[in-house]
Parts: sequence; C-alpha cells; structure tokens
Amino acid sequence: MQRKLVDGLRATAEEKFFCEGCVFGSMTRKLHKEVTERRQSVPGEIIHADVCGPFIHPSVGGNRYFICFKDESSGYRK
Repeated sequence: MQRKLVDGLRATAEEKFFCEGCVFGSMTRKLHKEVTERRQSVPGEIIHADVCGPFIHPSVGGNRYFICFKDESSGYRK
C-alpha cells in the first residue's frame, strides 16, 4: 500500500483489519506429550474397539457397519 501499486484503493496503515481466516491460519498446535510409560497389561485386560459406518453400500452379507478390536498388550487386531 505504501508504494501505491493499485489505483483507486484507499487504505492506510492505520486502519485495523481483522481476518479470522488469517488468525486461524497462523495458529500453531501444541504437540501432544508422548506417553513414555505405559501400564503393563496381560492379554485380554485392555481392549480397544472402534465402530465404523454406516456405509452407503452394504457388504455382501448386508452389513453397513463394522467393528475393529485391538488388544493393548499383544497388539492383536481382529
């Protein structure tokens, strides 16, 4: 704006301009602290589950959802 490269644009440096998108774009995310110490568990003690769906097209068996399981101790997934 100081070099007047655009004709007809009236703006001064004193004008305050707030652009919400610019603010969000310049934000940084804090890093998550990595878990360094995990509680020891035996197989079957801690199970994680995740349900996915509904899917538009059903499976061959007619299902529109599926579920995943993971054992914390062994890492076994089914």
